[in-house]
Amino acid sequence: MLDEQIKDDLVLLLKKMNLCSIAREEVCNLLNNERQKPEAIKILRKYRGMLLEEIHDRQKLLDNLDFMIDKLKKG
Repeated sequence: MLDEQIKDDLVLLLKKMNLCSIAREEVCNLLNNERQKPEAIKILRKYRGMLLEEIHDRQKLLDNLDFMIDKLKKG
């Protein structure tokens, strides 16, 4: 079984990622069973991929904004 502090930290992290309570509960339930730990890790990796994609999308917006600011400065 997972250490309670690690579980609490994970739940807090998942909340910060704005995952719904159902998704958080699903991960925690999987982590309660040692045999299902690989499935929980698989789900967490999926969420990681989604978060990384969001970061990349935000980076593109930031790059475009920087480009427009540069264009405006050059007139």
